[in-house]
Amino acid sequence: MFQQMILINMDKLYFLYDENGFFTTTNYFEVKPENGTEFLIAESFIKAKFNGSEWIESATSEEVEENNIKQALHNETQKYIQRTIDGINAYAKISAEFRLAKLSGTIDDATHTYLENLLIPVRNEVLAGQWISAKQKLINIGVEQIGADLYNRLFDQITNYIEFNY
Repeated sequence: MFQQMILINMDKLYFLYDENGFFTTTNYFEVKPENGTEFLIAESFIKAKFNGSEWIESATSEEVEENNIKQALHNETQKYIQRTIDGINAYAKISAEFRLAKLSGTIDDATHTYLENLLIPVRNEVLAGQWISAKQKLINIGVEQIGADLYNRLFDQITNYIEFNY
């Protein structure tokens, strides 16, 4: 029996169709051509169907829209996960800088504690991947509370992150 394999998404979900272009099964597996089986990768189709000469989209407009919504949700979720990971890394770096400044005597323990406590709202937003909210929290704290150098550095870091990742 002649089969066509259609790649439906990037997660190795394949739909198998018979020689008439009708759906037979769905499965996750590696592409391994065997014994005359022809494999066709058609990433652009949600519900591909072979019309005898070419593969066409056979999903309804509702199915296409539902798939687009699911894909948009998946993409946005992945962005938030990445923003959270980036937030963890950014916070770890600034915390390490504060600790090293304290250990080297550049700032005293009271200043270290003050800065850490003052920046908690910014930290919480960055750790949650909410960089735009973190910027607003920093603006609300203001330059007078933490000094121009630190404020400007944090403001620029958050602003640049937003510019490149949103």
